[in-house]
Amino acid sequence: TCLGWTHNTCFRCVATCPFNAVTIAKGGGPSVIRDVCTGCSQCTHVCPTLPKSIVVHPYPERQLGYGYRWRRSRSA
Repeated sequence: TCLGWTHNTCFRCVATCPFNAVTIAKGGGPSVIRDVCTGCSQCTHVCPTLPKSIVVHPYPERQLGYGYRWRRSRSA
């Protein structure tokens, strides 16, 4: 259980995120901004709880632009 959600102060994940993707939610615990999170997992590494209270799941490849191709003009 995340220490922030149990009214204990920790928030190492908030302080560690180099992209400011982890913020404090209205309820007092951490919240991840999915569009900003890069999946670097630094928040997971500094989490003191076992099991970890924050786990980064990688975006599906399609969300990372997997298979994206520039279209060439066929008029040439």
